[in-house]
Amino acid sequence: MAKILFVDDSRDNADSLATFFKLLGHETEVAYDGDTAVELTSKFTPDIAFIDIQMPMLDGFDTAKEFRSRLGDKPVLIALTGQEWAKTGDEAGRAGFDGFLQKPAQASALAKLVDSLAP
Repeated sequence: MAKILFVDDSRDNADSLATFFKLLGHETEVAYDGDTAVELTSKFTPDIAFIDIQMPMLDGFDTAKEFRSRLGDKPVLIALTGQEWAKTGDEAGRAGFDGFLQKPAQASALAKLVDSLAP
């Protein structure tokens, strides 16, 4: 079982992914913006965080940087966004992301990824 955080300003995306992974037996939390996600880490330290890039206020890049400054190399940070890798891949790496998935990502592909990363 992994502790997974979904950070997305689309409540439907965050909630549906959290529900899917909860049904698979994982512990999940959601945050609908980067600021809330960073605050949440004081009481929930995820093993894996899926973070949307385009969010108002604190975007995904800055959210990842805050996670790294507070939590170090853990959790595994995965950018999950509608942007193309060619446009954001280098910046995602510099921000501290470990991987990048383009939306829409299939739930089965996400489940395989989580299984490979879960502690």
